[in-house]
Amino acid sequence: MASLDVKAQSDVHNYVIKSSMLDEQGLNSVTTIEYYDGLGRKEQVVSNGVKPENPSKTLLSRTIYDDRGNEWKKFLPVPTTGLDYQTNISYKHDDSKALSAITYDALDRPTFATTPGSDMGGKGKKHEFLANKANSVKKYTVSDDGSLVQKGYYLEAALSWERITDEDNNVTDIYTNLLGQKVLERHVMAQGAVDTYFVYNDCYKLCYVLQPMYQQEADLDKFAFQYRYDNRGRMVEKTIPGCEKISYTYDDADRLLTMQDGEMRKKGLSRHYAYDGLGRMTAQALYQGNAIYGIEQRNYYDGDYSLISDNGNTLSAEARNMLAYSGVMGVTSAQRKELGNTFACVQTQLASDGTDIVTAMYYDQKGRVMEKNSKLLDNHLRREQFSYTFTGKVLTHTILDYKGAKEVFRSVTTNNYDAATGILTSIEVTTSANGGNEAKKRTAAFEYDDYGRIYSTTHGSVVQKTEFNVRDWPTRLASDNFNERLYYTDQFFNGNVSRVYCTGPYYDYSYKFDYDKLNRLTSADYINYDENELAWTEPDFSEYASYDDNGNITRLQRIGFPDEHEPTTFLDDLDMSYNGNQLSEVEDKANDITYMTTTNFTQNNKLPARYTYNANGGMETDVNNGVVFMEYDNFGYAKAVYFKNGSSIEYVHTS
Repeated sequence: MASLDVKAQSDVHNYVIKSSMLDEQGLNSVTTIEYYDGLGRKEQVVSNGVKPENPSKTLLSRTIYDDRGNEWKKFLPVPTTGLDYQTNISYKHDDSKALSAITYDALDRPTFATTPGSDMGGKGKKHEFLANKANSVKKYTVSDDGSLVQKGYYLEAALSWERITDEDNNVTDIYTNLLGQKVLERHVMAQGAVDTYFVYNDCYKLCYVLQPMYQQEADLDKFAFQYRYDNRGRMVEKTIPGCEKISYTYDDADRLLTMQDGEMRKKGLSRHYAYDGLGRMTAQALYQGNAIYGIEQRNYYDGDYSLISDNGNTLSAEARNMLAYSGVMGVTSAQRKELGNTFACVQTQLASDGTDIVTAMYYDQKGRVMEKNSKLLDNHLRREQFSYTFTGKVLTHTILDYKGAKEVFRSVTTNNYDAATGILTSIEVTTSANGGNEAKKRTAAFEYDDYGRIYSTTHGSVVQKTEFNVRDWPTRLASDNFNERLYYTDQFFNGNVSRVYCTGPYYDYSYKFDYDKLNRLTSADYINYDENELAWTEPDFSEYASYDDNGNITRLQRIGFPDEHEPTTFLDDLDMSYNGNQLSEVEDKANDITYMTTTNFTQNNKLPARYTYNANGGMETDVNNGVVFMEYDNFGYAKAVYFKNGSSIEYVHTS
C-alpha cells in the first residue's frame, strides 16, 4: 500500500511536514503537518495514521490566539480527511463546545480555562495570583545541624500565592518562595485546611516534607519525609515516615558507593557498589563490617563471557549452552567473533534462597534486546528472543523453557500491526509443550474509532466495546454479558465518576458516589433494581469511608448479606487506628458474621486487630490473623510468614 501523497498544503500558511517511515522501502509512512500563521505561531496540526487500513483518516487540532498572542481557544482534535489546512473546524465536532477557552490577566497569566464539552456548562479551572497574607503560612527553616526550626510566620507578601479552583469548587492553594520553590500546598476543606509544607536548607535543597497530620502532632518520625545532604549537595540520609533512616555514601565521581537501611543496620550489614571505568555498575555486595557477607549481583559488559566460561564448576553444561547466544554452543574466541556487532551483557543475581540467577542479554546496534537467556530457580533455563518492526516496536517475543537439555514449553507472541499506519491490530500466541503439536490462538484484537481510540477489544470470543465522551473519558463498557455506564456531569464536573449503572443477565444495579474536597471517595450508595417489583429496592451493598488528613482510612462501613435468609445489614463497621501512617489497630463494631460466603473483616478473640512493623515499614506481626512474625530478605521482600499454630509460608524472590 502506498503512502499518502503529500504536496503543497497551503498557499498562505507556512508549514512543516514530518514523515515517519513504517518500512524500509518507504512505502508507508505516518505524516504530521504543522501549519503556522504569519507570526510563526503554531495554528493547526493534522496527522494521519489514526485508523488502521485507512491512511486518509486524519486528526486535526487548532489553536486560535488573542490580540496579545496568547492561546485563546484550543480545539480538541477532530476527525477529518486529508492533510490540507482547514479554515473552519468547529462545525466538524459533534459537540459545539469541544474546546478550551482561556482568559488571561494583564500579565498574560491564565486566570480561567473552560473544560471542553457542552455538558460542562462553561465550568473550568480558575487561577488566582495573589500574595500571602500575614500569619497565614508558617515559616519553617533548617538549622546548621539540619534540624527543623519554626520561625513564626512568613511576612505578608513574602510568598507568591496561586489559588486553583476546579470545576467543583475544590480549592488548592500553592505558596512559592522567590526561587519558585513550593513552600506550602493547602487544600481548603469545609472546615479548616489540609497543609503539606516543604522545607529547604540554605542551599535550596529539599530537607523536609511535613505531611498534613504533622500540624496536629509535631512528630517528625511519624509525619515527615526527611533528607540530609553532604557539602557537595548529595543526599546522604533519607527517612520515610514510620521507618528508620536510609544512609548513603558516594565516591569521588558522585556514584553511589554504599547504602544501609534500618534492617541492615540491625544486622550490621551495608550494601556496597562497584563500577567500571565507564561508570557502569559491575558488582553489588553485602558487607558485615569490612568483610564481604555475600555478593548479590555481578554485571559483565561488552561481550565479556568470563562468567559463562570461567564458572564451569557452578554452571552445568546445559546452563552454559543456554546462556550463550542462540546457535553458539560453548564460548570460544572464534564463536565470540561470530557474534559480530551483537553486544552482550551478563548479570548474576542472588535469589533470596541463595540460588544464583544468571541472565545474559544480547543487543543489536540500536541497543534493543535481541535475546535474553537465563538460568532460574530449580534448574529452570529460559531463552527469550525478540524481533522488531522497522519503527522499533516489538514484533515477536519467543520464550523457550527448558529443564536441563529438554524443552518443556515454547511460546511465540506475535504483535500484528497495520501496514499503513503502524497501529497494533491483534496479538497472536503460539504454544507447544514438551515438543508436542503447536496451538495457535488470537488472544486479542483491537478496533479503533476515528479519534484513534480503542473502542473494541476482543479476547477469545468476548468482545468489549468502549464509548467515550468528548474529553476521552469512558462512558460505557459493553459486552454480551455485562454492560456498565459511567456518569460524570450529572453531579460532578472535575472528572470524578458520579455513578455507575451495571446490567447483566441476572442483575441490574447502580452505585452513586460521593467525594470529599480532596476527591477521596466517601460513599458508594448501592441501588438494586427488582424486575418483579419494577422498582429500585433492596438488597443494599453500600460502602462508606472516612479519612484522616493524610488520607488514611479511619472508618470503613460495608453493607451486605449476613445470612442467606436475612436482610442486608452492616457486615463491617471498622474503626482504624494508626501509629503515624502505619495501621496499628482495627476494631469491628459490627456483629460477627458466620455466613460462609460473606467476605467481611473477621475480628478474632473479640480483641482489636493489632499490627507491628519493622525498621523498614514492613509488617512483622498480625495478631488478628495469627501471624507471629514475618521475615524479610535484604531487599525488603517477604521471605517467610510464621503463624501461631506452627505453620508457615515461605517465599523465594529472584530480584
